[in-house]
Amino acid sequence: MKKHPAFRVSRIFRLCAIPLLLLLLVSPTVSVLSAATAPTAFLQAETVINARSTDKNVSFTVASSVRLKSFATGDFEYTMYTLFPYGYAILYDETAELMEAVFTADAVAPYPVLYGKTFYYSGPGNYVVLENGVYRSLLTEQTLQATNIQAFAALEYEVQSTAVKHCQTSAALQTLAVSPRYGGSIAVSAGWDYFSNLSDFGLNTEGTCTVLAAAILFGYFDEYVNDAFVPSAYEQGNGTSEAFHQHLNDLVYGSNAQGGIFIRDALNALNQYLSSRGVSERLQSEHSFNYNARYKIITELSDGRPVLASASDDLGADWDHTVVVYGAAFDPYYPVETATLEMHTGHHGSTSNYRFVASILWFYECGYIVN
Repeated sequence: MKKHPAFRVSRIFRLCAIPLLLLLLVSPTVSVLSAATAPTAFLQAETVINARSTDKNVSFTVASSVRLKSFATGDFEYTMYTLFPYGYAILYDETAELMEAVFTADAVAPYPVLYGKTFYYSGPGNYVVLENGVYRSLLTEQTLQATNIQAFAALEYEVQSTAVKHCQTSAALQTLAVSPRYGGSIAVSAGWDYFSNLSDFGLNTEGTCTVLAAAILFGYFDEYVNDAFVPSAYEQGNGTSEAFHQHLNDLVYGSNAQGGIFIRDALNALNQYLSSRGVSERLQSEHSFNYNARYKIITELSDGRPVLASASDDLGADWDHTVVVYGAAFDPYYPVETATLEMHTGHHGSTSNYRFVASILWFYECGYIVN
């Protein structure tokens, strides 16, 4: 059993201060900008993007951009930037927050760079196009109903209302014992080397992302903390097997149908499993629509422990997702909502499917291991 240095000492990334992004002033009928049309705005966006990049060997520049509308306001509130030499990033225009990004060579931008299209954005995974009066998900190709749109708008309004409070000092973050400050921003990590390269894990084919994320997290703790977390028969390559995922599914769901489940609702079965393995550690949950869960994500990472994190209690199972968060970048003198998280999504395929960066704004539940 190896002791990973990141479990004790936070990994430091090179980060710089984040300036506000100037709003892009364009006609509502034009959704695409080139680097030649808005050089100042693009340069400022590049500063934000490179500060939060997970690939520090590459200096990313903006190749093109697409304006995205908000369900909460009906206005253009976000911008997706396609990057050179690869990758994409989506920023919230008013505060320059990085909402999500993928910095890998096989990254596929969620929105096509096209003129004359009306695109909407409502957080990671919620990519929508409006065509002939019909809203359609670009991810699932499904037509969205009014209830979907209302749910997106309600959540997004809550997110936007907290995202603009940059003038307030975050005393709780200032008290964290984390790595030295670099240009106003710092970064913490727990198992970055392990999770950023993890390609062996189960398959989320029935909406069991919470259980799959727990299986991935247990695999990390088995590798670096206590090798009783995962039976050797369930270990595979550099991670855990689909058989282990299904074993945990059987314990969590029993005779019930498998599908979306909150971390807090899976705790009892998962902790019974840990007890059966003679493991003293237990999985706990912090969930709320205030700041508690977000602070917990940061503090656990600062102490060298990766966590589970779930997006939005308010949305239905089709739109919820639980991931393993192993890194965060933030400024302790700004509200916790300005933090950016690095995560393993549990999605198979290319590395861009499971290596993901997103704003902490969209996460409302944290699952963490305690002794």
